[in-house]
Amino acid sequence: MRRYPVCVVAAVLVSSLPAGLAQAAPQIIVESKCSSGAAYVEGGTGWANSSAKSARTSCGGGSRSTKDAAAYADFVPAIVADGLYDVYATWGQATSNNNGPNAEKVQISIIDRDGTRTTLVNMRGLASCTSANSDQLIYIGRGFFQANRGHKVRLSNTANGQCALGVGKRFVSADAVVFNSLDLTPTLSTSWGSLKVIYRN
Repeated sequence: MRRYPVCVVAAVLVSSLPAGLAQAAPQIIVESKCSSGAAYVEGGTGWANSSAKSARTSCGGGSRSTKDAAAYADFVPAIVADGLYDVYATWGQATSNNNGPNAEKVQISIIDRDGTRTTLVNMRGLASCTSANSDQLIYIGRGFFQANRGHKVRLSNTANGQCALGVGKRFVSADAVVFNSLDLTPTLSTSWGSLKVIYRN
């Protein structure tokens, strides 16, 4: 009896991307004057428009400010990929008449999967102040943010000092908060490699 060789055809999926290659989740920016819906929420009293605006973000509409105690503002990111994010706050330059940032020891809280962590920042928006910090990204901390969980950053007016101009110009500025993703989201390949043909008896 004559035997014929058997031909086995196997389709082998070959990724067009090197192993381990990934794409970072997008940076998220929440701005008081340009974010829509529930991304920016104010509480307390005294909030008003200010022409002070950080040059580190693209919104051109100014910012919001208050000098009333216990006022707060929530910055709620639209999380696309759950994970770790470095959080930065930024504010614009203050002048003697634009209600810009000029408050010491302002409380900013990261509210995420792991609870609430708080830090104090000095909003030295006046160029004449020592260690002036307008138009900078001020590091607040790191958080694990998840979608649809109400995770956010809260700015609270706990200020008890100012670098210049007196108590009457002690304004807390709600301008923008930047969320920089630290996690990488794998990118799946959709391309096929060549067919591999295996002959055996």
